[in-house]
Amino acid sequence: MLTQLASLPIIQAPQLQKFDWLLHGFGLKDISIENYICEAGLKNPIIPKTHQPHGNTVHVLGPRSMVHGPVLEGDAFVTKEPGMVCWVRTADCLPILLADPKNKAVGAVHSGWKGTAGQVVLETIAAMKKSFGTDPKDLIAALGPAIGGRCYQVGVDVVEAFKKTGLCPGPWMEEVDRGHWYLDIAFANLHLLKTAGLRKENTYLSLACTSCDLEKFHSFREEKGKKGEQVSFVAMLSS
Repeated sequence: MLTQLASLPIIQAPQLQKFDWLLHGFGLKDISIENYICEAGLKNPIIPKTHQPHGNTVHVLGPRSMVHGPVLEGDAFVTKEPGMVCWVRTADCLPILLADPKNKAVGAVHSGWKGTAGQVVLETIAAMKKSFGTDPKDLIAALGPAIGGRCYQVGVDVVEAFKKTGLCPGPWMEEVDRGHWYLDIAFANLHLLKTAGLRKENTYLSLACTSCDLEKFHSFREEKGKKGEQVSFVAMLSS
């Protein structure tokens, strides 16, 4: 749902908006994480430096001292620390925000085709369960703007990667012609969330397609590799 964070446009999930201890959003193109966090007025925020290698590594962000070191290599970040910002960058890949209202924990996931094949969202849920005691039945997941299935053609390499982890065949993949398939990464991740035990009513799906709406989003494919991105984030408010 498109709304405003102070003066900045942002997309928010109704399932997460109801929690007064939580700040979240899927940003629009060319608005930095620093701008959003500043506009939100988050007290004493910590924004870790990250690099997303399109894998399934999950970082559990604990004491604030952890984020003052080198760049964190990973595609998912979870925390119970107030003021710690879990965030990801996308430009066609799927951003997923997670919140555990029972144990007061949050997470952000970057899931492109490689991350989806590597089931990064399941790795993230497992990390939250181990670190915070999260029960998937209590978890709320918001899936943000990403390239839509009819706009995203992939080849044999992607199909083979999905077969290795049991994600092919599946209704999120449709053969176009010999050697080419449509892939809907959002619906593939919805399937993974369902297998993890999330309740349907606790899941939000933005149907916005980054490739179809270049006014709001950058699309790596549609813009032929042009550099640009949007950020997505979740954080717990400082007490």
